[in-house]
Amino acid sequence: MINTDIGITTRPRRSVADRIYPEQESNMAVTINAKGTSVSTFAVGKNGLTLSQAGQIAPPDGNDLTVSLAENTNLVVDAGNTGPALITASDNQDLHINPAVGGGQYLVLGETRWPTTDGAADQVLTTDGNGVLVFANVRTVGSPAPATTATNGFAYIPKMTGQPTGTPSAVTGYAPMVFDSVNGRLWVYNGVAWVYSILLAV
Repeated sequence: MINTDIGITTRPRRSVADRIYPEQESNMAVTINAKGTSVSTFAVGKNGLTLSQAGQIAPPDGNDLTVSLAENTNLVVDAGNTGPALITASDNQDLHINPAVGGGQYLVLGETRWPTTDGAADQVLTTDGNGVLVFANVRTVGSPAPATTATNGFAYIPKMTGQPTGTPSAVTGYAPMVFDSVNGRLWVYNGVAWVYSILLAV
């Protein structure tokens, strides 16, 4: 009698991700279908990007998610026929859009280019008429030299029916004013009291 040992080698069951080895030069699309209530996740590389059945794309912690597009191509968010298409943040976080982080220059929304830095206190955003927004000081009120027949371009101030009696909130370098339509007076608060000038009637 000849004694012979027979060795049996078993291999552990591998996941779909373990059995997919696309060549670097190939263009291959992989579709993972979940069965029942299970959740499927496809990982790209060891500790790499993950694509989940729930529609989440997650890069490894501490890494950016970069979408590379050819020149003059678009990244389209398809929200179907009804929309809306939403880009939002979660967990009470802010949504920052900063082209400079990736080496870009300007943020353009629609046809309008936004400034790359914040303005000074009390400045406002204004347009140059060519799609460029800039921060500027408010130096004038109304339009310059309106015609006597003009219907627009006037400076508007608030009006009330009677004398003002409240104490306005202080704004450094400015004095509040209001028109008293009952007595025909222009009131100005000088920091201590309301004073007025009598307006001439026609």
